[in-house]
Formats: sequence, C-alpha cells, structure tokens
Amino acid sequence: MSVWLVTGASRGLGAEITREALERGPSVIATARDASVVRRAYPQGPDGLSAAVEAGLARFGRIDVVVNNAGYGVIGAIEEISDEAGRALFDVNVFGVLNTLRATVV
Repeated sequence: MSVWLVTGASRGLGAEITREALERGPSVIATARDASVVRRAYPQGPDGLSAAVEAGLARFGRIDVVVNNAGYGVIGAIEEISDEAGRALFDVNVFGVLNTLRATVV
C-alpha cells in the first residue's frame, strides 16, 4: 500500500484527492494552510508540515507520493497588487512547494 502526502487538503482539488485516495486504500498525510479544516475532517492527524511529515514517517515508515497541491491566486494585474500580497503569494506558491519537497526528501 502506498503512502501519500497531500498539501492543500482542506478544500477543492486537494480535498477531493485526499478523499479519493482514502477510499481507494492508500494511507494519506493531509496538510493545509487552514489546519482547522483538516483537523475537523481528519482529527487524528498532527499540526504543521514538519510535524505531519514526521508523524507520517513514524506511522507509515515512508512517503511514496507527494501531491504538492497547495497554492492560491490573487485577482488583479501584477502591477496593481501590493508588494505584501505579491510576496505572500510567492511565499506560498513557490517557497511552499520547495519547503514541501525538502521536508519529504528522506
């Protein structure tokens, strides 16, 4: 049986991937920016990416599939959004992906 880590699992595509994977049998480590939604849907899991990876490795011994799904968009032309909004978007959509990959390389 494979072990999946799914980011952005609180809603949308990430939630659907998580539900479908759980129905088909793989073990799933689910993470999200809004951890409270994931905790409500999957109350047995830990908080935070590092904690989730560590708990997943402790429980399952490995991670076979990483679905690096977390991210969001900002509506508006790039020159119209604030530096703060642009940096936050970049942090999640670029560095979030990198952090997830780094955390899951064992």
